[in-house]
Amino acid sequence: MAYPLSDHPMKIVLFGLPASGKGTQAQRLHDALGLPHLSTGDMLRHMREQPGAVGDELRALPPGSFASDTLILTALREHLAAPAFQNGVLLDGFPRTRAQAEAMAGMGVAADVVVFLNADPETVIQRAIHRRTHLASGRVYNALFNPAKVADRDDVTGEPLVQREDDHEPIVRQRLADYAAKTQPAIDYLKAQAQAGQGPHWIEVDATLPAPEVFAQVMAGIRTAQARLGAPEVASSDPAAESTRRPRVRP
Repeated sequence: MAYPLSDHPMKIVLFGLPASGKGTQAQRLHDALGLPHLSTGDMLRHMREQPGAVGDELRALPPGSFASDTLILTALREHLAAPAFQNGVLLDGFPRTRAQAEAMAGMGVAADVVVFLNADPETVIQRAIHRRTHLASGRVYNALFNPAKVADRDDVTGEPLVQREDDHEPIVRQRLADYAAKTQPAIDYLKAQAQAGQGPHWIEVDATLPAPEVFAQVMAGIRTAQARLGAPEVASSDPAAESTRRPRVRP
């Protein structure tokens, strides 16, 4: 039985360095909890392809750089107004700055749970440069850690996988520098709130562990958060055991 979102609309924020495994864990959490997954990276890539002033602004950004707080907050507010997100959400890639973290409560998306996938930067660089993506579905593979059954081919469709522009090493290193300068303060802000008992339940996991172990630790933390919030417990941490799903919402 899937997690009964209507009883407690849970908002989960997923943090981690680029290529720390956020996409993999987001998909597993979506499958296990039934929460719609909103990736701000996917959202921005979609918006970048659209005509108009917003698309122009995003196309003018150097690869791997951050969009402005104003643009992110405006776009996210519009997306979260959709009916699909009224009974909880799994946010991947937001907040990216302390200003965005401070704005969350006013947007009605104050997090119940923050999951932080901690990893050594050099490890995530190796993950990133070996990562390949199926663009149509968003499925992500890694030649070292999570290889496709057939090299450079999607397991489901057999279509080609691609290396995203922002997965090349120079861009990854710039993204890590931006992350340390801009996103780490958001993490520190939310963690301090959690430690003071004034914010979300904090779950920190070693992202260099095998993906199933990372997922098991995250789910254990979510069960603890549910007990704290008085929400119904997740029946199973095995995504394959769930038969009823909410759709994974893409921009």
